[in-house]
Amino acid sequence: MVAARGRVHQAQAFAPVVDAVARTVWAPADCTAEHPDGEHPDGEHPVVADIGSGTGHYLAGVLDARPGARGIGID
Repeated sequence: MVAARGRVHQAQAFAPVVDAVARTVWAPADCTAEHPDGEHPDGEHPVVADIGSGTGHYLAGVLDARPGARGIGID
């Protein structure tokens, strides 16, 4: 099952879902009262926790969308 899931993810079958998850995760971080222009100071690295991360495919997509972000995956 894990190998089959890996092949599906590798084929990018769920790429639109990964993109939607990344946009949803980062939308609140892009414009906050502290950073209304969406810019964050150098050295500031947001952290995303994915509880039930499985293979980590979706977490990887979220992190790819925000260079410098850190991720914690727990399955």
